Amino acid sequence: MTPGEVHDRLAELLAELSRLAAEHKLLCGAAAPDKVAVGTARWKIAGTGRQRMDLLSDTVFPLLERRCTGPELAAVIAFRIACVAYRRRISDYVARWSTSAILAEWATYQREAEAFRQAVSGHVGREKRLLLPILRRLASEGEKAPAPLEVEAVQSVMA
Repeated sequence: MTPGEVHDRLAELLAELSRLAAEHKLLCGAAAPDKVAVGTARWKIAGTGRQRMDLLSDTVFPLLERRCTGPELAAVIAFRIACVAYRRRISDYVARWSTSAILAEWATYQREAEAFRQAVSGHVGREKRLLLPILRRLASEGEKAPAPLEVEAVQSVMA
């Protein structure tokens, strides 16, 4: 994928995740849970989130670590490291809130879901502010290969 294609795909997934989170918020505003609708919303959010995290780990981060330097590279690496804790938090949340737990503890789920959506929104916001502008810049620069020094710098930081 070119940097422009990566940018567009990441932007598309981020927009879809935001849309799905808004739908989930509406469902969580109900006095009682709609088992099917909440389950479907969670399944869609998980699928889109998984696609996004796979794109980040398989494509975005390797591309940016090859093409960025200096403070920009440091920011990308720091964000990649932060994604590990983010993924763990998502896994813990999903494990905690099975369908039966949601149905049994609806009021608690509503509160925790709001806090969780805010955390996801914050992470998505950081992706938009950090990664999308870099990808946009790389797309405008074309497909030049990274300088050997940049690759060596990334390899030494990642070792």
